[in-house]
Amino acid sequence: MLKKINFVIIAILVCFLRGNDFEKELLIKSSALQNGNNKELSVKHSSALDDSSPLQNQLKILVLEGGAVRAIIQKIIVHWLKLNTGKEPYQLFDLIVGSSAGAAITIQFAASTPEGKIRHYTDELVANHINDIKVCFTNPSFLRNLQTGFGLWNAKYSAHCIFEFSKKSVGECKLSETLVPIVIPVIDRATNKIRILSTRKAKESPETEDFYLSDLGTAALVFPALFNPWRMKSPIIREGQPENHLTASDAGPIIYNPGAIALKEAYEMQKQKILSNPLLTTEEKINKIKVIQKPKMLDVGSGIPKKWVESKTSDSTKEFRVPNSGILQNIKMIISQMFQGLGINAQDGVEAFFTGDDQQNNYTRLQVLLTKEEDGTYPFVLDDTRPEVINALINQTIIFTKTTEFLTGIRKIFGSELKATITHLKKEDFLLKTKPLRALL
Repeated sequence: MLKKINFVIIAILVCFLRGNDFEKELLIKSSALQNGNNKELSVKHSSALDDSSPLQNQLKILVLEGGAVRAIIQKIIVHWLKLNTGKEPYQLFDLIVGSSAGAAITIQFAASTPEGKIRHYTDELVANHINDIKVCFTNPSFLRNLQTGFGLWNAKYSAHCIFEFSKKSVGECKLSETLVPIVIPVIDRATNKIRILSTRKAKESPETEDFYLSDLGTAALVFPALFNPWRMKSPIIREGQPENHLTASDAGPIIYNPGAIALKEAYEMQKQKILSNPLLTTEEKINKIKVIQKPKMLDVGSGIPKKWVESKTSDSTKEFRVPNSGILQNIKMIISQMFQGLGINAQDGVEAFFTGDDQQNNYTRLQVLLTKEEDGTYPFVLDDTRPEVINALINQTIIFTKTTEFLTGIRKIFGSELKATITHLKKEDFLLKTKPLRALL
C-alpha cells in the first residue's frame, strides 16, 4: 500500500516537471506575457529567479508541515538557520510552503509592513510562540462547554481568538504583498475540496485569489474538529458587484506535509520566469521548460513519536491476540496511522522524487523524534500548552540541532552560506530571552 502511495505521488510530480502537452499553453501564456500582461512575481530579496543569482534558476524551498503546539520545533530550527547564516527566512528561501500550523508560521515569516519591510524576526517568533498558542487554544467558558458538549457536537474553541492574534501579527498585509512567495493549502468548505492559495496566483488574479494574511492565517489554523470554518473576504471590492469571499478551514487533515505542492509551485514559478523572457523564442522557451532544474528543499517536520520509526520485533514467547473491531478499540491505531500516512508517507514520496546520483544534495528532511521526558511528559500533543510540554519540545529540539544528522542535512542545502563557526542553541538562552516562557517555567 505504501509503495502504491509513493508511486502515485512520484507520477504526479513527474507529470508536472516532464509533461509533453504544454506547448499550446506555452504559446498562449508567452504571447500574453509579451503583450504587456506580465504579472511576474516581484520577489523582494536576491532570488534564484533573478538572472544575477548564482543559483541559476535552482530555487530553494522551505516546507513546514502541521503540528499545532509542536510548531515551536520548526521555529527553533529556522531560528538556528538565522543565527548561523545571518539571514532571515525570506532572504534564505525563494518559496515557503506551509500547512496548518506550518501555514501560520509561513505567513509570519513572509508578512511585510506597509513600507515593504520585515514584520517579525525569528527570535521574536520563538519568544512569542507560547502566547500565540495560548491565544489560539483559549480555554472555553463553562457556558460554551455546555453549548458545544465540550466540543462533541460543535466547535470547542473560538476562531475569533485566532483572527485577533493573526490580525495583530500581520496587520493589513495581503497575500500578494509577501516578502517571499508563499503557498498555503486550505479546505474550501463550499466544495469540501483543497484550495491552493499562493502569492503567484494572488498577483495574477487578485480579484479571486488575493486575501488578507490575517484571514488566511485564521483559516489555515481552524482545525475542522476544534473550530468553525473561517470566512475570508477579498480585499478588492467592486462597486455594484457581490463581495468575493472564501469560507475555509485547516487543510492539515488532508495535506499534513505539503512537499508535493511545493514542488509544483516551484515548477510554475520557474516556468513563468522563462515565459516572461522576451529575448527567447518559443522553441527556446519550450526547450528550457523541459529541462527546468529541480529545486533544493528543506523539509522541516513538527516532531513525531520515536517509536513510530523504530523497527519493532515481535516477541515469539507471547501469544498474539487479534484486536476487536470497532472505532473505540482501534482509535489509537487509526490516529497514529493517519499521521504516518499524511506525514511520513508523503515525505517518502517527495524524497523518492529527489532520488538519483545528481539529486542527493537537493533534499533534506529534518524531523525531531519525540520521547518521554524523565518526569513522564510526552510532548506529542496538539493543544496542550502546559509549561512542561513546551519545555520538553524546546529541550528535545535543541538536542536535535546538535546531532550529526541535523548538521549534515543543513550543510547539504546551505553549504558555504553557513558561518565558519557554528553557533549552537542553549535552552537557557530561550528562557532568558523569552519572558513569558521564563515566567511559566
